[in-house]
Amino acid sequence: YPGCFLLMEMVTFPQYKVLHCFIAGGEMQAVLDSEKEMMALAKTLGCKRLSFAGREGWVRVHKNNGWFPVCSTLYKEVV
Repeated sequence: YPGCFLLMEMVTFPQYKVLHCFIAGGEMQAVLDSEKEMMALAKTLGCKRLSFAGREGWVRVHKNNGWFPVCSTLYKEVV
């Protein structure tokens, strides 16, 4: 993505799949702006959730965008 990079994996659980971003770097706004493309990819792959692992500061950044903390990993339902 312009201004950032994301390393992602698809995790398959017995009940559902998750598109998980385990490393993100670059400009913070560019990472935030990549969510639309992440959501589209997750939907295409049949995932129920997105998840995002990172430092605790991401909890504060994402708290008003529909993300929920789970340990140090955040998740969001795919819509």
